[in-house]
Amino acid sequence: MKFFKILSILAAGLALLAGLGWLALGLWPNPLTDTGGWDWTVRVTDREGRLLKEFLPPRPARREDRPLSDFSPNLIAAVLTTEDKRFYRHVGVDPLAMLRAAWLNLRRGRIVSGASTITMQLARLNRGLTPGPRTLSRKLREVWWALLIERHNDKDTILAEYLNQAPCGNLTEGFPAAAGLYLGKSVGDLSAGEAAFLAGLPASPGALNPYKDPRPALARRSSILKKMEGRGFLSNDEATRARAEPLDLGRLKNTFNAPHLVSYLRSRFSPAPPPVITTTLDLDLQKKVEELVAVTAEAYREQGLSQAALVVLSLPERQVLAWVGSADFFDAKEGQNDGVMALRQPGSALKPFIYALAFDQGLITPATLIADQAADYRVARGSFSPANYSRDFHGPVSARLALASSLNLPAVKLATAAGLNNILARFRDLGLESLSREADYYGLGLVLGGGEVNLLSLTTAYAALSDGGRWRPPILIQPQPGLAGPPPRPVFSPGAAFLVTDILADRQARVTGFGERSVLDTPYPAAVKTGTSKNFRDNWCVGYTGSYIIGVWAGNFEASPMDRVSGVTGAGAVWRRVADLLAQKRATPPFKPAREVAAALTCPESGLLAGPHCPNRKREFFLSAWPRPSVCDHRSLSPDDLGVTVPVVGLSRDFSLTRPLSGEIYAWDPGIAPQLQRLKAQAQSVPEVDELVWSLNGREIKRQKVTGYARAGCLLPPVQGRAVLEVRGLSQGRERRQSRVSFMVYFAEEGEKKLGHKEASQ
Repeated sequence: MKFFKILSILAAGLALLAGLGWLALGLWPNPLTDTGGWDWTVRVTDREGRLLKEFLPPRPARREDRPLSDFSPNLIAAVLTTEDKRFYRHVGVDPLAMLRAAWLNLRRGRIVSGASTITMQLARLNRGLTPGPRTLSRKLREVWWALLIERHNDKDTILAEYLNQAPCGNLTEGFPAAAGLYLGKSVGDLSAGEAAFLAGLPASPGALNPYKDPRPALARRSSILKKMEGRGFLSNDEATRARAEPLDLGRLKNTFNAPHLVSYLRSRFSPAPPPVITTTLDLDLQKKVEELVAVTAEAYREQGLSQAALVVLSLPERQVLAWVGSADFFDAKEGQNDGVMALRQPGSALKPFIYALAFDQGLITPATLIADQAADYRVARGSFSPANYSRDFHGPVSARLALASSLNLPAVKLATAAGLNNILARFRDLGLESLSREADYYGLGLVLGGGEVNLLSLTTAYAALSDGGRWRPPILIQPQPGLAGPPPRPVFSPGAAFLVTDILADRQARVTGFGERSVLDTPYPAAVKTGTSKNFRDNWCVGYTGSYIIGVWAGNFEASPMDRVSGVTGAGAVWRRVADLLAQKRATPPFKPAREVAAALTCPESGLLAGPHCPNRKREFFLSAWPRPSVCDHRSLSPDDLGVTVPVVGLSRDFSLTRPLSGEIYAWDPGIAPQLQRLKAQAQSVPEVDELVWSLNGREIKRQKVTGYARAGCLLPPVQGRAVLEVRGLSQGRERRQSRVSFMVYFAEEGEKKLGHKEASQ
């Protein structure tokens, strides 16, 4: 009796200690919530859920967590049968299994069984205890962590965690990821044979790798099916059919679509990214435009063009539908360079924003005549003398023609009136944040692409023109239903944005710059602009319909020049093919005039409203916010009055010397023979003149025939000290125009002492 009393007291004491220990376990944190970072596979998909790429976590493994309710009952039965048949009847450690394992190990003389429960296996997975030798200290740690897991979590949570983390080989963790990799199926749609196959893999993922040899995995499948039959999960017939199921393995592959976009997103992953990132990309469109970019780059390779990049946005949402960063991402030499994000000079592609600003400032209307003539501009580091792409001059042209035909000289003159600081502020409001320097750094060269932008930012900036002058950032990730994006940022008035759109869609106004027929002339309404940087290093084409906007860059990543491949040829060819492709997907409605504009007839010869005596008339749009031009009295206008209706811009078509300018100082190099040095002078002529007579210090040095608005040049002979240069314009031998400048010329030692000196050209 005394013995049994002592035994009862000991049992009660042990039970009390166990109870206290169980309560004490609650003082430690839950091991399943202390993972130390994301450990799941991140799937990046297109807008329809089609896989673009899977990213493994820092501990590389495919993983796709699912709740317990998503798992096939067949799989749960197979796992419990083979791994832990008393799972729901123990507290993380199975004493019966441990006694059985101890007896078996003693008989064999070595460790052949560890009696690990599902909870103990989860402890190893969760606490980084695998792989490693089977030692007593290691087993005690497994027991400790298993008890902690059981103390803090219910059985279903523990089972779900194990099912989502079990090692299944080929960098795959968890049965959901394994079902997708090996069988191409959801973890909820598994047959008994498939479930038994998967359930057997964690025992030895390397030895049971079905891609190396499926026979070991099939043998283990049969063993598990026999156990399931023995426990009543399957009937004899069901087990027989399951053993006969063929193993239809999926192809081991590494999907990688839209690689530049996917790589861009990967570089911006948060510390704990969501398991699925659904992008706005259209995979079908992506593959087609990738082919077009590759074909175009190959077609122009002999002309020095090796790369192209393209981005397509939906309108008005600005969702990225396609993103191609190079001609071939998998080209080991330079394919991983991303032309969508690379900073390059945009050439003339920034001009539309300057015109939109000028419209909003009331400086011009689309009908305003601007002189397309030579001019020199004083800048901080000397002078700036722009020229048109064609090297021709057209005299007075309308702002509509100047923008549509991308004439450089009117744009530069317009920028001087609009103000570079104002222009830069608008560029930054349009998201062109790479133009971060002060206005003096860029100078007037900014108008012709002297800064650097990337294709995505430029294309998004153009989207503002299609959306009433409002800028919004591009969208790469599908927005969640009910969540509104950031409010749009007004940059231009809706009226100014429409005027620019209408001009860029005007194929007739484009003829002067691009000819009667070009790839920009679409059978559907489209506003489009090109750009070519200095020495043909970059060419661009950005254009939009009512539904899409397409931006294209073409060139070479190392910035080598191309053989006269311009925006209308290289980039324009890609743009047109993609635009045609998109026009088949969705209708392209005409651009509707904004409420802030009104139409009126104008006199194209004066830029004023058409009067009763104007021989020609042209319909034009005007902003309602500014007074319209006066009515043209064509009979009272002299030839000199026509074409100079914008004194506010400071434009004229005067006969003048444009280089050198009065007061400038030049220095001859004494180390070079005087006869090898020449100072180049330039003059702007007018149609009333048919001959120029050049004189230096009263001595005639050259005569030359001219026509129209010619830009003439003359190399001056060596001169020293104060010099007076004069050019006279003759018509039929009689002087009609005259211009004179005075400048100083020194030897180099003297000239360097003078402010503002220039080196003479050789």
